[in-house]
Amino acid sequence: MANPHPSNGFKKGRKKPANSGRKAGTLNHNTQDLKDALLNAADALGYPKEVVVLDKQGKPTGEIKLKKTGKGGTQGFLEWLGLNRPVAFASLLGRVFPYQVNVKTDTKVTVNYGTIEEKRAALIERGIDPEALERAMQPKFLIEHQKEQAAE
Repeated sequence: MANPHPSNGFKKGRKKPANSGRKAGTLNHNTQDLKDALLNAADALGYPKEVVVLDKQGKPTGEIKLKKTGKGGTQGFLEWLGLNRPVAFASLLGRVFPYQVNVKTDTKVTVNYGTIEEKRAALIERGIDPEALERAMQPKFLIEHQKEQAAE
């Protein structure tokens, strides 16, 4: 059912103004803010400390809570995550690894194919008959017009 009192001025079928939304290439600031907040929280948390929960009489209840220590910062938290929640840690690693592949090499690869005579000499040196290789590469069955050409 349609709103009987539309107050926002938008009507069905109305086109968006050309200047609405983000311009192409502009970064989404919300995403960066969320990343920053996540990193700051992990930094403040550090390597969490396990604390036994006590009841009113001071006896352990068997429950364990985590308490932030700030020790080790983000790396401390990620170490704890890797030890205690390996599935979550592996998921994070899977998202980070593709950014770590930055292989730059200055070596130039030069491929030397050599001449046919050099390759034949290398085969003979290894005890392989080059003529046998050529015969093995020939097709087993020839079509009629190929037989005629071979006979000529």
